[in-house]
Amino acid sequence: LIINHAGLVIFIRSWIPLGLIDEEKELIRMGSVFHALQDQSKQSTRCTPTYIEFTTVASSFVFNANAGIMCILLHDIEDGSDFGSLLAEEILKAFTDKFGSRKEAFAGAVHMDSFQEFHQILPEAMTRNVERKILYRLQSTRGIKGCMFKTRSGGMAGAISGVDEFSIGANIADLEAASDLLVPRSDGIDWISLTISKDYIIYIHRFGECSLVSQCRNNVSKQKYIHAIENAVSLLIKLSELEWKLQG
Repeated sequence: LIINHAGLVIFIRSWIPLGLIDEEKELIRMGSVFHALQDQSKQSTRCTPTYIEFTTVASSFVFNANAGIMCILLHDIEDGSDFGSLLAEEILKAFTDKFGSRKEAFAGAVHMDSFQEFHQILPEAMTRNVERKILYRLQSTRGIKGCMFKTRSGGMAGAISGVDEFSIGANIADLEAASDLLVPRSDGIDWISLTISKDYIIYIHRFGECSLVSQCRNNVSKQKYIHAIENAVSLLIKLSELEWKLQG
């Protein structure tokens, strides 16, 4: 849902039927309720919720103060707040890129038909920069020098200092071959480490047809960055699954 500063829903997109009698009407009502909740929280605590979990669904909220609009993304609880906020940020950015970022564009009794063309670009727009953001966040972690991600299609994203893409690709291929040999014995490989110099160690995490390669400093404790790597792997798994579902 995207709503304006007056609490009016100006865009709705649903991928999975919610089982409601009049789904669009109920979602519009839901948007008004969320807007009222945000206003009440801001008045009483001077803070606004960015993530709420219900019994079976979670909601992530992202705001654009200049445009006076908010994106509310309803998603599985298992997706978590990090993934939900990343997607909601991309949706809202794509929306303002398409229709402008001034409050006047979304003020008043704006009809949803004015934004119908956003349906066509939304599936691709919502995941466009998420991969880059995940890698940038990982590379900003103390102890991590660089990182690269091998996508389902075999492409490589990111960069590692002093290591070329072909070397990384070859090591990933070796990892995949070893994993395939061990699978019949129910002993798959999740990750391997490669010491490339006295200064750096490379970790390669494999998940499905994708792999994440992280270049880490030997003089920094593994405990400083291993959680960030595992979190990036979790987010990239969710992103890959979402992209596959959207393409299907």
